[in-house]
Amino acid sequence: MAEDITNELQDNADMLKDRVIVVWGDEYHPGVVGIVASRLVEKYSRPAIVFTKDGEEYKGSGRSVPAFSLHNALENTKEYLIRFGGHELAAGLAVEKENLEPFRRAINEFANGNEKMSKTADLDIDCLVSLGEISVQSVSQVDFVSPFGNGNPSPLFMARNVQITAVFPVSDGKHVRIKMRQGNNISQGIMFNVSPAEFAYRPGDYIDACFSLSIFQSENGDMVSMRIKEVRPVGMNEKMIDDYDIYRLFINDFSLSEDKKSILRPVRDDVVLIYRKIMADKVNCDDLRPLFTAFNNMSSGKIQIIIDVLTDLGLIEPVRTDNINYYAPVAVKEKKDLMSSKILLSLQ
Repeated sequence: MAEDITNELQDNADMLKDRVIVVWGDEYHPGVVGIVASRLVEKYSRPAIVFTKDGEEYKGSGRSVPAFSLHNALENTKEYLIRFGGHELAAGLAVEKENLEPFRRAINEFANGNEKMSKTADLDIDCLVSLGEISVQSVSQVDFVSPFGNGNPSPLFMARNVQITAVFPVSDGKHVRIKMRQGNNISQGIMFNVSPAEFAYRPGDYIDACFSLSIFQSENGDMVSMRIKEVRPVGMNEKMIDDYDIYRLFINDFSLSEDKKSILRPVRDDVVLIYRKIMADKVNCDDLRPLFTAFNNMSSGKIQIIIDVLTDLGLIEPVRTDNINYYAPVAVKEKKDLMSSKILLSLQ
């Protein structure tokens, strides 16, 4: 079910731009809509509400992120709801069928007024580690601060500058297993709800990896389990994140100063550089961070603007396969005027 909804979102550009994901279906199992909402939050780092048909109404379950109070959002959109209840991070609600789309628009209009929602979600790293420090004995010490849950999340660890040596599909490609090397030490972990096609990194790439650790019982005794929460290319820095946050403000219609617009505004040579890169390589369309680090003299927000402009003008398009989701050039018969793009015009 989560995979079906993710595929639906990938094919719906408008919903992917929503600051609050709202989806519904007539045959979603009511017992798992909350779990699916949680998975969407984990995958897209934004609030998510999943509805399923229940008699004459649609019942939904929502999950949120710390920067956005779901309860406040529902209080401000209750005119579309039959009932609701919950707290900042989780809620249950019901709505009539004809109000599903109006509710989706209303809650996103409310979210548009929250500038914090345009910031890249932070991960709170508890400890930097090397792969050589990870063992059954060291991970067993983590149990002293258990049990883990909403008020006491599992500790997050980060290992920097590790090299990917292999990437394997798991559960028919729903997840990926990543094998990594750091010096003479080798570890592997699973990244859930990310398919091999969405995973933008290949053997030989160097990454920073963020993960939780636990112990599980195997036929051979205790073993370490690594659940990878996030990866980023080595060289990704705070300025790239800050510049991308400016882009997020722009697409969510916040007013930008001229200085911030200049960070996003490309010149023709910038566009040519990125277009040539797309022509030469398969640039992953689900994670542009490797592209940001490859062109680290150009702001990440500007690179995303260029991608948007090229897509808007029909010069590139996303192509999705079992192995990689990437941008591909589109054959055109006539030259395109960059300034005919509404995106660029709005940055002038």
